[in-house]
Amino acid sequence: MVLKPALRSIGRWTGHVPSGSAIAAAQGQQMTIRKCYLSINQSGISANLDLLKVAIHSCYSYAGLQPILLYAGDPVPELEILERLGATIVHHQVSFEKELQIGYGDRYRKFLGHWLRVDIPLIETEDEYVLYADCDVLFRKEISVADYPTYIAVAPEFSKDNWSYFNSGVMVINVANMRAIHSEFRENIRHRLTNNFQTPPHDQKSFNDFFGDKYDRLPLEMNWKPYWGVNEAASMVHFHGLKPAVAIRAMTIENYQLTDNIRRLWEKNKAAYVDYCQLYTDVLAEANAAAEAQAQPVAAQ
Repeated sequence: MVLKPALRSIGRWTGHVPSGSAIAAAQGQQMTIRKCYLSINQSGISANLDLLKVAIHSCYSYAGLQPILLYAGDPVPELEILERLGATIVHHQVSFEKELQIGYGDRYRKFLGHWLRVDIPLIETEDEYVLYADCDVLFRKEISVADYPTYIAVAPEFSKDNWSYFNSGVMVINVANMRAIHSEFRENIRHRLTNNFQTPPHDQKSFNDFFGDKYDRLPLEMNWKPYWGVNEAASMVHFHGLKPAVAIRAMTIENYQLTDNIRRLWEKNKAAYVDYCQLYTDVLAEANAAAEAQAQPVAAQ
């Protein structure tokens, strides 16, 4: 295996840095990030449990970060499993849930987890900078970010060279500055949700619409997609679009049918998917073993 405030009303953020920010003076200094936020809702936790196990176990064990899972819903047994892997569970109700109900109608609970990340600046109270990652991310090693973002640092969506539209599945977040513009961002989202809201896309479009090009560039190695090929330098592998379970079925089941969009990703670099899915399978086995070990009662002394 190869791998062992000047927001125009309901418009776009213009990039004004809040007064008192010391970020510009800190440019070029090595960042220290201690926490990684993830998010899920009750309707998605069971179907995505294996992805969450891999993300949380690899975040804790390979990147040395504290995984914090934002969760919307009632207590479920899956949360206990993720806690055993090192996750801190934070139950949270989205600050614009009423508008989500209007926008999504009966489907809003299904997509609730997508939007939890918007409220990270309201939840985080200790650190200046935190990481956010989708649940389909696998951490391979410690992350390295040289520069402090003004608001968020993100990487491109499908093409490594196209920075005109970013992927919000991995973000370095400047907590104080994002908190300072949270109310404007939230109003932008509320307006979108209550005015002929169409999906897809979901929250990622709101991030792109609001910030425009007023974001910092994240190293590609922190949001590396398998269809870009194998990259030994990648610290975070994002199974964007094509998930490992589906890729494994495509590898092992003859004539397995994929949707057109997913098939295009698969055909871009099948060899890389083979390697990264093997890595995913190995880390999932580690995570299952670690969760089982933590569940065992401590022997009496």
